[in-house]
Amino acid sequence: MAKEIIALEQRFNLKTPLKKIIITKTNSFDNNVRVVGPALALKYLEIRNCRIESIEISSANLVSFTYAGDWIRLFLWNVPRLAEVSLACDSRASTVAVFSTLHFCHSQLEVLTLKTSLIHKENYTFPGLEILKHLEVKIATDEDCCLLQLASFIKASPELQKLVLELTGAVRPEHEIGIKEAANCSRNSLRVVEVRAYCGRPGDLKLIMYLIKNAVKLEKIVVHPKEKC
Repeated sequence: MAKEIIALEQRFNLKTPLKKIIITKTNSFDNNVRVVGPALALKYLEIRNCRIESIEISSANLVSFTYAGDWIRLFLWNVPRLAEVSLACDSRASTVAVFSTLHFCHSQLEVLTLKTSLIHKENYTFPGLEILKHLEVKIATDEDCCLLQLASFIKASPELQKLVLELTGAVRPEHEIGIKEAANCSRNSLRVVEVRAYCGRPGDLKLIMYLIKNAVKLEKIVVHPKEKC
């Protein structure tokens, strides 16, 4: 893809290198997309709904990457300026797979959006998201580990300021789920919480109460009820 970027610059006689590329619904690339090159000026890259199997990115100037589509093999390396990542996948992915993908950049991320239902591994230790300020994540509250998953994100993100939760899952009685309790993790930085698709599930309430208890300087919590649960 580095060659294709250069070709675009030459074709349109651009005076400055491309800094932002958005690719949507195309079959014009090979199954394996590579965005690799030390001279790339590219800062913003979006790939949405393309039929590909893997993406490899090595771009020293890249600051923002967005991907939407099926879960694929994603390799991010040599991305020292990457501060914002958004992944929206139709199929479910495990927390292990997601953070393996972010192995080379998780400690430098400031904004992370995970619009896919994550499969939480109870004994998996999240890597440190030391400077993360904004987190958007989808959590299935009809699963017994939903509270553990939220607690893991809170524990891994000591500087988190805003949290957006998108809640999913069937409406089931608590005794059918057996939600596992999570250890408290007090945070001073978290100021704003936004909850989307609230349905009054037992897990919904547990997540909100956990945040109220642990975000000791919480200033605002906004709840958006789902129209049909």
